[in-house]
This record gives sequence, C-alpha cells and structure tokens, in this order.
Amino acid sequence: MWKYKCKSQVLTLLIGFIMGALLMVVTVGNSSYTEILETMLPAETVRMLEMNPILIYLSGGCAIAGLCNVYIIGNVMSSQFGMSIFFWFLLLMIMPEYLIMFGIVTFPITLIVSLYGWISLHLSVQGRLKKRKISNDDEIVRIYEIHHPLLEEYKDMATGIRKTVNKITAIYFLGIIAVFCVMFFIDNLFVSIIAIFGYMFAFQFLTNYRIAQFQPISNLLYQQCNPEACMSALIYYSKRGNHYRLSNQSLMASCLIYLDDPELAQDVLITFPRSNPTSMLTYWSLMSYTYYLLKDMHGLERCRDEINKIQPKMGAMNIMIKSTEQASVENKIRLMNRDFQACKQYYLDLLKHSPSRLTQADCFYYIALISFVQEDYSIARMYFEKTIRTGNRLYFVQNAKNYLSKIEEIEPESADGIPYERYLP
Repeated sequence: MWKYKCKSQVLTLLIGFIMGALLMVVTVGNSSYTEILETMLPAETVRMLEMNPILIYLSGGCAIAGLCNVYIIGNVMSSQFGMSIFFWFLLLMIMPEYLIMFGIVTFPITLIVSLYGWISLHLSVQGRLKKRKISNDDEIVRIYEIHHPLLEEYKDMATGIRKTVNKITAIYFLGIIAVFCVMFFIDNLFVSIIAIFGYMFAFQFLTNYRIAQFQPISNLLYQQCNPEACMSALIYYSKRGNHYRLSNQSLMASCLIYLDDPELAQDVLITFPRSNPTSMLTYWSLMSYTYYLLKDMHGLERCRDEINKIQPKMGAMNIMIKSTEQASVENKIRLMNRDFQACKQYYLDLLKHSPSRLTQADCFYYIALISFVQEDYSIARMYFEKTIRTGNRLYFVQNAKNYLSKIEEIEPESADGIPYERYLP
C-alpha cells in the first residue's frame, strides 16, 4: 500500500529541492542575505560559501526538501498511527529548527526508500500488464472499442471537466509557490502561519471541488444506469493528444462490470492506486464482482480474506464501509454456494436504503433471478419488470427480458390477478 505514495513523495522532494535552489539563486546576491550569513556563520565559512555559490544553492535546496520531508513523514505517521497532521504543523511552529534539521538529515533516506518503492511498484505493474498481454492504456481502449461502442456525444462533457481539473491543479502549485514566498520573503511568523493554514483550507476546498467535477460522469452510471456513456466520457477525459492515460479506474471498472466485461475490468484495475484502506476496500470489492461474474470461487475467497485483513481508519463511517464491503463479498460467496434465501434477504434489506438507481436495478435483478430459480414466477416477473424499467443500458436488462419470455412460456397466467404491491420490500 505504501508504494503507491512513493511517486508523489519523490516528486515532492525533487520539486522542493529545485525550488529551494532557485530561491537561493535569486537571493544570493542580495546584501541583506550576506548580512544574515555573517551574523549566523563564522567569517571563514562565509568566505568559503561566497567562493563556492553552488554550496549555497545546494543548502537552499536541502532546506526546502527537508521541510517537504517533514510533511511527508508527518503524513505517513498520521495515516499509520491515526495522528493528526495538525500536530506536526504545531511542532513545526514550536521547534522549526529541530524539525527542519531532522527533515534534512533524513531527506536522503526518504528519497532512496521512495525511489525503491516507486521503481518496484512500476516493475510489478508492468509485469502484471505483460502477463495479461497489455502494453499500455491505449491497448485497453483499443480492446474496449472492439467490445463496445465509444459514444462521441460525451466528448464535450469530458473535455470541459478536464479543463476545469487542469485549472485546479495549476492553482495547487501556485498556492505552494505563494506559501514558500511568504515564508522566505516575509520575516513574520504569524503571517507564515496564516499562509500555511490558509493554503491547507484552500487545498481541502479545491480537492472537494475537484471531486465534484466528476459527478456528472459518475451520474451516467449510478443514476442513469448507462455504463457505455459513463465509460465513453471517462475515455475522452483520459485522452492526452493521440494517447490515453486512464484515470478514475474504479469507476471505469464499475462500468465494465455492468457491461459484462469482467476480464477487461480486471485489466483496468491493475493500475488502480491502492494507497489507503478505503481504496483497498474499493479495489477488492470490485475484484470480487469480477470474480463472481467469472464464477471464480477461489478469487472470491481471496477477496474476502484481503478485505478482512484491511484495518480501516478511525471513525464510524470507515468501519461501516468495511462492514458493507464484507457483507457484499459474503453475499456473492453465498450466491455461488446457492444459499438463495439468505441472498434474497440481503438484497431486500439493501433495497430499503439503496442510494442509487444502479443499486436498485442490481437488487431487482438478483431478487428476480433467485425467485426464478425458486420457481416463484410471479415474484420473478415483478422484479424482472422492475429491472427493465430501471436498468436502462445495464447488461442484465436483456437477460431480464429473456427470463420474462421464459416465464410467459412456463406460466402465462402469472401475469394476471397477482397483487404485486404486497411483495414490495
């Protein structure tokens, strides 16, 4: 799990080092900077630095990289041990010299470990892609276009969202530059603290706003039950020039699951970043659905075991999410074991608080399917009809129509005289 954060950590350290070096390039000729050096360092050291300005640039780079390293270590400690990131900012305000020195000393170690994690993860992912005979994301899109249509009417939506997301990303970096400028050019601790906390709140707001930009795309699947439209929008969003760089793999995999393409969904999930417990739960939950569609009991049991091993973050919501995913996987295993009555009750309970049309259609279909197997054709007919009304372009809508035709052949009279309302959950 930690390896998925290594790339961003390496980039953060390198960008911090470059920014620190550039700041020294700008300020090294300033007379006030020379005065500061003379007050802080012995005269011989000052003369040595003036003769070797590269050392000044390197020291500036190490200082900012050390500050970034403090943030990285604090973030890791917070995620592993449930500590608040604000605690580290408080320490940084109280004892900045000691923490920055600690960050500088451990900077090479963090960089080496992060590089190892990044490279080893990249090799592992490439090995899994090669095993599946996939070279890159372009290959996944090519396979998708063979199996399913790419709807061009959703291109404008995806392009507009991508432009907005790019603007938000640019604001992220401009904010970081502004905070560093305040810290180095304004000699006022109170102003620096305000700048740091202001950026933190702005970062959180922009992150939520960025996530909200994908709502129209996700609604195509969850509220309109149109996986082809959702997948098309995601592919157009991922297009960079003549190539594709797939993102939001979890939503893509969900689309492919409801297009009855579980193997391609597994291919997409190879590059899904499992960087925290929530993303791990999402990954194994989606994998469990693909294994169910492939009728792979061993894969389902592995998903159950992996979910059981995940330690969710503190909070009732995170614990509830894990319990929900555990129940979902257990239900799929019961379906494979033909424990239909328990599965039927699970879907009926899920319908009572189902938040999306997609979940409702999924429940309707499996309740109908179980009822058909149990030869309760009147209930099966009712829920197959509900599946057709709500399912739109989901793959099992056609299955529901086929089952309705079979019911008509078996019991044509089941369409008449049945008060369906009393069977509603």
